[in-house]
Parts: sequence; structure tokens; C-alpha cells
Amino acid sequence: MEMERQAGFLLALLFLANFLTIGAEANGGASTQTPQSDSSLTSKVASASNQNELIYAYTEKNLILPCNLTTVTTGSITWTHNNATLKETDTLKLSKDRTQLNITKGLEDYMGNYTCSAGSGMPTRFMKVVPYPIVKLPSLDTNVVEGEKLRLTCEVTPGLGAEIEWIFDNVTYTKGTERINITTEEKSSTLTVYDIRQEDRGNVTCKVVFTRTVDQFASSYTTLLRVTNKFAALWPFLGICAEVIVLCAIILVYEKKRNKAELEESDTDQSPDTKPTPNKDSEVRQRK
Repeated sequence: MEMERQAGFLLALLFLANFLTIGAEANGGASTQTPQSDSSLTSKVASASNQNELIYAYTEKNLILPCNLTTVTTGSITWTHNNATLKETDTLKLSKDRTQLNITKGLEDYMGNYTCSAGSGMPTRFMKVVPYPIVKLPSLDTNVVEGEKLRLTCEVTPGLGAEIEWIFDNVTYTKGTERINITTEEKSSTLTVYDIRQEDRGNVTCKVVFTRTVDQFASSYTTLLRVTNKFAALWPFLGICAEVIVLCAIILVYEKKRNKAELEESDTDQSPDTKPTPNKDSEVRQRK
């Protein structure tokens, strides 16, 4: 009888311990399932915007941002600029149905991120307006001595996923060869040509195609390559030496002629016509 009581007591303890363990696990699982914060939701929206973002580069012409959303009620579209409600101006205007934004001036204040949406829970269109990209080489003229290497760096601002290619000696290069080396980064590309020759003289062009913009446009910059003869610095030196030799020869000839003239003058001074005549009075006195 006593053993039956002890067995029942042990079973009760085991049942109580199991119940407490299940309750603790339930409470722990509930505590780990915290609601998402606003920052996490914002990061998700930001990542989605980066993936679907359309980039527009402002040129000299008007820029139109279209809000191509399906199942949109006219006039229900809301626009934002840099996370703030869009404010219309004389050069920043929406169409009557609010499906297009017309930018007529490329002001710095108008650059940045734009969104258009038909309301909460509806699709959102993400757009970005950037300045017209600038392609630049160091100079319009490039001088290289024959036999040395040419090194040019083409810079692009902003990058916009630019694809850079080089046109050298009327041939387009996107990668290096035995004589040409091309190093490309996100916003620049460097062209190195070894052993420059006289026949390499001509235009070198950096051409950039912007693939991330809505209208994939191209821009280029050209420099004139001038190849200097490696003996070019020697010719002026030889010219100076020749001038010095000619000048010395002239001085020697002049000095020689002058010395000869002086000798002739001295000989003329010692001629018989200039010898002194004898005194006749002295001769008469001696005869007496």
C-alpha cells in the first residue's frame, strides 16, 4: 500500500514538471516573436526601391517623369520628393491627372528621389533624377615622346553604371591587348598604350554608354595625341652649337684680317721715303 502511494506521488510530480516545462516553452516562444519595427519596414522599402528604381539624367531639354501605375483613379496619385510631399513650382509641375511630372529646369534642388503612388497598399514607382553625367579627360591635347607610354584616365560623374570604351587609332577597345592595357572602375577607366609611335598621332576618344538610365544615352570626350620625336630635344642643342661655331669662325677671320692690316701699316711706316736727309751745313764746315 505504501509503495502504491509513493508511485502515485512520483507520477504526480512528473506530470507537474512536464506541465511547467510546456508552459515555459510557450512563454519563451511568444516572447521571441516581437513585431517588426518601423526601421525594418523602412529598410525593406528602401531595398525594394533600389531594385526597381528608374534613373533619369537631366539634359538641356525638359524632363518628364511618368507615373505608369495600373488601376489608378485619376487624381488619386500622390508624389514625394526626397521623402517629403512634392511641392509644385513654375518649373516643377504635375499634369492635370497627376500621372506626369514635368521638370523644366535642371536645378540642384530638383535632383534626388521621387515616388508616385495611388495610396497605401497600392504599387509605388521609384524614380531618381541625377545631373547630366560628365565625361572628362585630362586635356584636349596630349603630348607624348616617341617610344614612351601613353596614360589617359577618363572620369565619369556620376557613374550610373557607365560602360566605358576607348577609340584609339580608329579601333574600339573594351579590354586590353598585348600593347594596350585598360583598367576600369565604377567611375573611371585608364588607358595605357606602350611604345608610342609616330603613326599613333591622332584622336583618342573615351566613349561612355550609360546603361542604368531610362534613356540609354552615350557621351564622349576626345583628346588629340601628338607624338614628339625622341631626338626633338637634340636639334635645338645642335643648332646652338652650330651658331657658336659660326660665331667663333667669324671672330677668328676678323682677328686674322685685323692683324694683317696692322702688319702692313707698320711696314709702310719703315719705307725709304720716310728716312731722314743728311745735314749739308755740317758737311761744308768739315771741308773748311
